[in-house]
Amino acid sequence: MLSGGEANGKVLRSALFVDFDNVFIGLRDSSPRAAEVFSRSPEAWLGWLSRVPEVAPVGQVAPVAQVAPVAPGAGGEGGTEGLEADAHGSGTQGSGSQGSGTARRLLLTRNCYLNPVQDTKGFRAFFTRAGFRVVDCPSLTQHGKSSADIHMVMDILDILAHPVRYDEVIVMSADADFTAVMLRLRSHDRRTVSVSSSPVAHAYRAACDLVVSDEEFTRQLLLLQRSANTVGAAADGGLSQLSQSSGLPEGIEEFIEDLVRKSPKAVSHASIASQLMKKFGRGQTVGGQWFGYGAFGDVLGSLTLTLDEQPLVVDFATPGYVLDPTRHSRPVPTPDATEGLDPDLAAFITAVHSTTGMPKLAPATYRGLFEQIHAEVRDLLAAGQPYVVESVAGAVAQRCYEAGIPVTVSQVKFVLRGYELSGYWRGGPQGSSAGDLANASRDSALARCVQMGIPGTDENLALLDRWLVEERE
Repeated sequence: MLSGGEANGKVLRSALFVDFDNVFIGLRDSSPRAAEVFSRSPEAWLGWLSRVPEVAPVGQVAPVAQVAPVAPGAGGEGGTEGLEADAHGSGTQGSGSQGSGTARRLLLTRNCYLNPVQDTKGFRAFFTRAGFRVVDCPSLTQHGKSSADIHMVMDILDILAHPVRYDEVIVMSADADFTAVMLRLRSHDRRTVSVSSSPVAHAYRAACDLVVSDEEFTRQLLLLQRSANTVGAAADGGLSQLSQSSGLPEGIEEFIEDLVRKSPKAVSHASIASQLMKKFGRGQTVGGQWFGYGAFGDVLGSLTLTLDEQPLVVDFATPGYVLDPTRHSRPVPTPDATEGLDPDLAAFITAVHSTTGMPKLAPATYRGLFEQIHAEVRDLLAAGQPYVVESVAGAVAQRCYEAGIPVTVSQVKFVLRGYELSGYWRGGPQGSSAGDLANASRDSALARCVQMGIPGTDENLALLDRWLVEERE
């Protein structure tokens, strides 16, 4: 396995295996724009993938390079025009020469596995054009499940006996069934990378040397959508139409700068987002995935904010602030969610959060959150609007901010995903009461706990009820 020092000046030989249906469905449900980029312009995100840092702590999310213009064929399949990534994840187009601290990732094998029966939009052609070997995996059961996973496992294991020694295997799928094959690869001194479009199980994450989360992957796809050079490279790949509607409105920088100028203290991201929603409407902001940027943080990250020719500080540490360093001090960190709770409940919440990833929010915060989710879903259904995770999570977070409930978009998204994964929202969001949503979150959390080894005892059930539902008398 290549370490940071061993990779210097060397080529990182990689094999990429894409479970198309798994990735596409995950993206389609959370961000249709990102799904379009993934399925119609694989040559664009291949260039980005070639710049993902080659070294990261085991089981940790990768600090991914920002998108830069990508030429067709970037990432090279054994060629000399690969992309280099330095130790900090900043990618630049390489010319075959390696500098200090860099390694060139060559995607020597590119396999895409899809169900030909469901390929109604002809996505195969886009992957074929990008140099993929496309493997048909039709459904073999009445339930519609394809055979992609077993095809992928067999091809991945064949890598171990390949005449070329592959340093790394990249699997694009959130299916935890790949945990076993990732562990096998690690035992054979091969580096393992997971790229997913939906949350992955903790065991699967731990089996990988590097994980690119669903949020990061979606963010990078949306950034690629806006790259003018990528649009040119994609030609008729479908990005041009999307990019035309993803520009920021005129005067947005001046609007945010004016908010900071008038504020006696640092202005939170949520406050700025709320003001932008009032100015431009929900249709362009949370309803339009923030002008096509995917998330409000990506909008802020794309701006150059100044006051009196001095740059403003944009702090992305949760919950995020924009401040004038000449007048504003950094806000005091938010107190721990378990502060003031009895020791048993506080210890239980900390253990569940660290083991399952369940957001560490106070009981009262969760109850307020469920009320805001219920209100947003009720309005969504009444208006006949489609349910998109990213948009709904952003809208709920804004409702929470306006109601004084301290939650982030990612925390809301985790709860919404729990409803989907547990089957509670299998057919789409339900017009349930806030109490029903609380009970569904409790059941989802219990399932996660049992899966991760926290027993579902009566005592633990009572603690879950106190945390997520109502405190028992």
